[in-house]
Amino acid sequence: MFRGKFDHNVDLKGRLSVPSKFREYLKEREENTLVMTNSISNGERFLDIFPLYRWEEIEKKVSTLSQVKTEVQNFQRYYLSQASDSHLDKAGRILIPSGLREYAGLEKEVVVVGMLNKIELWSKEKWERIFKKAEEDFENIMLSLSEMGL
Repeated sequence: MFRGKFDHNVDLKGRLSVPSKFREYLKEREENTLVMTNSISNGERFLDIFPLYRWEEIEKKVSTLSQVKTEVQNFQRYYLSQASDSHLDKAGRILIPSGLREYAGLEKEVVVVGMLNKIELWSKEKWERIFKKAEEDFENIMLSLSEMGL
């Protein structure tokens, strides 16, 4: 599982050093390929990053959905069409394609967040806004989650 928050930098070539804790998790699963795509939450753009085997689970589930439903088509257009594979290099870095960097506003300072089955990659500025919103709503969030059984 991916857990924790890490402040990192994207280098001038668009590479990100994957946190060592996450690299260890991937190594245990003999996974060297990560799939990243655009995502959005509360109006803030960021990137979702999955180990290849997790991404393939999503693709398999989506392939079982009705391909004539507008929601499925739009999901594929927005989320699946932007997916890009990246392989960990010997230094534990991945290359973030320029289009995805631009989409998420990733320049230098970024925040890498473990979200159990995936990683989120945020610009530091956007992360601070989204975290503050979550903090402001946290008591209501906990109440809602307790009603769901957490």
